Amino acid sequence: MNYPDYNTYTKLYGRYLKKSVQPFFEGIDLNGKRVLDLCAGGGQLSQFAMSKECGEVLMIDTAPQMLNPEFPLDDWRVSRLVTPVEWFFLDYNGVGFDVVTSRQAINYWFKNVSGEDISRVVKHGGVLVFNTFGNKPSITPTVREYYHEGVAYKEISYLIDDTIHHVQTAAGFKPHVTAFAWIDREEFRQKLSPFFHCREVVDGPSSMWYCKKI
Repeated sequence: MNYPDYNTYTKLYGRYLKKSVQPFFEGIDLNGKRVLDLCAGGGQLSQFAMSKECGEVLMIDTAPQMLNPEFPLDDWRVSRLVTPVEWFFLDYNGVGFDVVTSRQAINYWFKNVSGEDISRVVKHGGVLVFNTFGNKPSITPTVREYYHEGVAYKEISYLIDDTIHHVQTAAGFKPHVTAFAWIDREEFRQKLSPFFHCREVVDGPSSMWYCKKI
């Protein structure tokens, strides 16, 4: 799968990237905490954690070109691994992180790792926080049209055999095509509940999940 550079990424997905990342850290004191940012993308979650005086951030992604060129990689608290999330889980043998986040990305990797693998990277009492689709997409292609900052956008999404196919277009840019797994809330609960106490907060068509390590 091809991922765009930061400039193209922010143009194609500007409407969504304008949303606050605060909900990923709701009620969490980040001061001195170890944070793991899975599929870090442009680095918005990591940068927020750093602004709240976290102790360490580890960013995992396979597309370093998506990172904001102004992200402070020279900050001593930051480290980055360019590797698939699944490989990171399989190789991890550390003490765990206080906060593990995944923004708009858990559907890419969740089916490929076990609940035990996920729990190993989170400290006891730590949290896994992610957002995802709340409702199952239609098998009929759905088209959304809108304007954002004067640019015309179209999104096409639909389901084939439990895989969501999504096309994001904007005037002046080539379309970005992605495919990822549909995962319903029961599957999340079944895999995570032996290791986490999970709370789902529905926000329109999507959901935020707050999972505390048991």
